[in-house]
Amino acid sequence: MLGSQMISLLSLPFLTRLFEPVAYAQWAVVQAIVLFIGAVASLRYDLAIVVERDDAMASALFWLATLSGSSIALVTATVLIGFNVTEIFSQDWIADGQTLLIALSWILAAAISPALMGWCLRTGRFAVISATQISIAATTLVIQAAGGLWSADSASWKWLLVGSTIGQVAGLAVLSAQFIGRDNRPEALASARRNIVGAGRHHFKFVKYSLPFTIFGAMRDRLPLFVVGAWTSSRDLGLYSQAWRLSSVPAGLTGAVIRPVLFHTSAAEGLASLETALNRILLLLIVTGVPLLAIVMGFPSEILGWLLGDRWSEIGPIIAPLLVPAFVFSISNWMDRLLDSTGRQDLNLITEIISGVTSVGALLATLALGLGLHTAVAAQSAVLTLNYLAFIYLVYSVAGYRRATLGLLLLSAITLFGITFFAARKIFG
Repeated sequence: MLGSQMISLLSLPFLTRLFEPVAYAQWAVVQAIVLFIGAVASLRYDLAIVVERDDAMASALFWLATLSGSSIALVTATVLIGFNVTEIFSQDWIADGQTLLIALSWILAAAISPALMGWCLRTGRFAVISATQISIAATTLVIQAAGGLWSADSASWKWLLVGSTIGQVAGLAVLSAQFIGRDNRPEALASARRNIVGAGRHHFKFVKYSLPFTIFGAMRDRLPLFVVGAWTSSRDLGLYSQAWRLSSVPAGLTGAVIRPVLFHTSAAEGLASLETALNRILLLLIVTGVPLLAIVMGFPSEILGWLLGDRWSEIGPIIAPLLVPAFVFSISNWMDRLLDSTGRQDLNLITEIISGVTSVGALLATLALGLGLHTAVAAQSAVLTLNYLAFIYLVYSVAGYRRATLGLLLLSAITLFGITFFAARKIFG
């Protein structure tokens, strides 16, 4: 996952010089739909595939997740085609039959991939997972870059859509390669179907707990795009989508590195042994991340304009407030594994619901009052920051860790931010 994230991150300055902010608006909307469908289509039975010990039941879960993903993709296609025919939903990509077909292909590939990924995890084929993620990122980059270069100054958003779709299909092809060998295949559907209902009932807890968690997490991340799109221009939506995407990078990197190690250690050695290590991790992230955060927030338009190109300089006032909750999330998004280890998955779900509802609500209310995108993003960021800080406090409380130490860490982060911010403004401002 780290490799694919680095490919996407390093290629961004190149792509943003090929595509205008407005080109990312419709692509961001389609991507939000695809990522949401891909996350929930399996009903989270893809997670159950990994933990089920019986091969026959695991095969049944594989087919259950695959059939569920295919069915939800079909329902989504029916709804979108209905919008196309009746013209009751005015989106250019839906009205255009060509882009709608491409988008539906992306949705289908994303909807059935989790089942294959789950089987891949079950069989321990981690190299295939890495190859899948890298193939998605690399293929997407090649197609989008080629389309942008070929189009010159009039690069269409359709190239972003085509690249993402072909990238997802390429990833699906790599995932499917694991079934070439007989030893790695699940049972055939004809043999496994007798166990599908029983397997679904036995692992219904994943639908009950993991699915709502995923839905509200996706709502927090994806729904703001539709809210912003409904109240602002396409250019503002393109800027906001890229600002959100960039601000999410640190959390993706820390989560990919820390979460697996933390979960394994907490399960093997218990929570008590992790307190010192956790405090050291937080201190390291604060010392390395806060100065960079302060510098970027001090000169957002200049830095982002240099990084993404002059036509993206307007992204500065949008991304600046988002960087605060993004940083707090990067030092906390992997802590959910600590609550998992204590059996308090319910707290993960509750905090996710509160975070999603309140942050989207703040964004929507501010835009509805006509206060503008910048004020709305600031309100959203403030609510997210408070939610993430409350989550860290909750984790420390449930784990029995010293909250005074947490307070000192947060105070040191604020102090370091202030010193760096004002020093940077004095030196470079």
